[in-house]
Amino acid sequence: MVSGEKWMHQYPFTVALWYPGGNIRSYWITYQISKFFYHLLPAYLIDGLLFLLRRERFMVKLQARISHGLEVVQYYTTKEWHFNNERFLSLHTRINAEDQSTFYFVDPHMDMDHYFENFVLGIRQYCCKEDPGNLPRARRLHRIRYIVDRAVKLFFLTLLLLFFFSKRHYFLSYVEMLDNAFKSLSPFPIIRREDYLY
Repeated sequence: MVSGEKWMHQYPFTVALWYPGGNIRSYWITYQISKFFYHLLPAYLIDGLLFLLRRERFMVKLQARISHGLEVVQYYTTKEWHFNNERFLSLHTRINAEDQSTFYFVDPHMDMDHYFENFVLGIRQYCCKEDPGNLPRARRLHRIRYIVDRAVKLFFLTLLLLFFFSKRHYFLSYVEMLDNAFKSLSPFPIIRREDYLY
């Protein structure tokens, strides 16, 4: 995954909507929180902006399709799988050169980094129909997407911190209430720091 991501940044797409990124989440709740903040909230904001500009809205539908696709493969991507492929790998050395050229077999010693580089270049050229000559433009757009991505994340983080700091008295009173509740439930006397200070 890291090797493929490296080449995605080296050979970016001009047709991308946002800066590519992301990582694998270990817990369902962190995935749901990330999905809300990185997928759903931006989709609704962009669709709201498109609504105000009287343009066709598409981001919420697109995100719903992406989420559905991820849910379909979730069973297979969240479990660890072990496949014994020793016989398949040994086939490469057991067949003659003519059959090797006729029936393409993956060489177990092949350079995976080079494979991912060609894979990304193939996606650019054949799936996204991008001209290899527009790579400098794609890299400029990629840098702009990076700056916008970081600026938006910083903006929302600042808003979140401002919200928490403006509501901290609610949070502190809630913590004090929990502290008092635990003190009343405790069968042992609680020794506070103030009790043993001179």
